[in-house]
Amino acid sequence: MIRLLALLALSTLSSSLAAQLSARQGILVFTHVTVIDVTGGPSLSDSTVVIAGDRIAQVGMSGEVFPPANAELIDATGKFLIPGLWDMHTHPDQEEYLPQFIANGVTGIRIMWGKPYHHEWRKEIESGTLLGPRMLIASNILDGPKPNWPGSVAIANASPGPAGRYQGQRRRGRFLESLFVPSPRSVLRNSR
Repeated sequence: MIRLLALLALSTLSSSLAAQLSARQGILVFTHVTVIDVTGGPSLSDSTVVIAGDRIAQVGMSGEVFPPANAELIDATGKFLIPGLWDMHTHPDQEEYLPQFIANGVTGIRIMWGKPYHHEWRKEIESGTLLGPRMLIASNILDGPKPNWPGSVAIANASPGPAGRYQGQRRRGRFLESLFVPSPRSVLRNSR
């Protein structure tokens, strides 16, 4: 909702915003596009969308939005534009698959079983050396005393042990737990 409000706020700014941003980064403009409002509002036909770098800078009716002279224009007549999608349950294990998310409109993913190479991929994506979605990366799997998955962290009770190293991260808000469901109830009850 906040992004939608920010988008609406940006859409009310004058076209000088797009001109100011064009001096710093590349500008891409879709003209005559139908924008799909995924909040349930009506579609916005014959719209112009100005994208500066990786952000939406302006949205408005075609003829009311004036892109800067150095912008790359795309006539999107008969085409549709939607916000980037998120896949909230992924297990990517090959770097070559990451561009497929982007090609299919998925601009963000949540990785349910984080591995060290996922963090490396995220750094490369953020630096622009690898094409892929934004990533929210979970921890290693925290499982019961006899883990079902190789490499997951075994937890037999609530006492400090292999899972203890995650507690500091969790307290600082830098941690997404991934618990394998058939864990003993006492572990789940005492892990909070």
